Amino acid sequence: MALIPLKQRVVRKVAGIPDDFGYAETIEEALKCRFENKVEKITTPNGDEYVSGGRFYFAKSQALSYDDAYTYTDEYSPVTEYRPKLIETVRGFNGKALIKRVFV
Repeated sequence: MALIPLKQRVVRKVAGIPDDFGYAETIEEALKCRFENKVEKITTPNGDEYVSGGRFYFAKSQALSYDDAYTYTDEYSPVTEYRPKLIETVRGFNGKALIKRVFV
């Protein structure tokens, strides 16, 4: 169970492994999440600075990658596709992973 309620859904698009002809099939997966629109400046581990337009919260057991694309639709806006800029694991005082936070 996550620390915060995850009542929204996002579609994660993962590029598959290319075959002999260079074609990679895209795999789509629906995930439970929470999305917040929040503009803030973030710094990646290699020192690059970005302006983040929002963040996703996922359950701790999700295997997320920087190559993924997230397609999100809320109740007021059209479909929006996001690319992650920073993926963090939020840990509790005991060291266990609580949630994963993805800045987009």
